[in-house]
Amino acid sequence: MAILHVAEFPGLGRADQSDSITVLPVPPTVEQQVIVSASGVIISNPFQPSTKFVELCTDTTCSIVFGVFNTLTTATVTTGSGRLNANERLIRAVPNQSQIPSGSNYQVPPVQYGLVVIIST
Repeated sequence: MAILHVAEFPGLGRADQSDSITVLPVPPTVEQQVIVSASGVIISNPFQPSTKFVELCTDTTCSIVFGVFNTLTTATVTTGSGRLNANERLIRAVPNQSQIPSGSNYQVPPVQYGLVVIIST
């Protein structure tokens, strides 16, 4: 059984100089395990609104696509989509936060992102 591990994080670790570094804080806010299939799988829940980074690790080679959660379908991903090799660890930023112009009172409703995965050959 092929598994994709998905861990969500609200930010990156910080160095003493307050620089962001690619170290994720422990523990993650959410962890999910997705059983990967040849027909494609949408992770069951959208990423949390506070999620800014996800860590992906899989025990099989698979293809992944990020997108707006309510628009994702299993047809969204193909074996030619973003490839994740077996036993690879990948950290990706998640654009959950809407871009609001500075000084603006306009509030954009949050957009929740998700992930679709399919086994690659």
